[in-house]
Amino acid sequence: MSVMNAEMYDALVAAGAPDDKARAAAVAMSEESLDTRDGVLILKDDMANIKGDIAGVKGDLRVLKWMTGLILAAIALPVIKIVVLPVLNGAF
Repeated sequence: MSVMNAEMYDALVAAGAPDDKARAAAVAMSEESLDTRDGVLILKDDMANIKGDIAGVKGDLRVLKWMTGLILAAIALPVIKIVVLPVLNGAF
């Protein structure tokens, strides 16, 4: 049994769509295939794609964080070698 979105059906009939086509379109746009977030209508397939894209971006950010840490370490180690070690060895 298919569920029909009554608001969609009424809007299509009011716009002049034939009854049978309005009913078929309303069934196709049923609650099973739609999701409402903050008043915005989103297809569940689109939502799954968006979640996958966000997961990919999170993975990329993790790599960038590691790269930034390695670059900072590569910069800090020579500075420590030049500045701190002579002080510890009594060069100044």
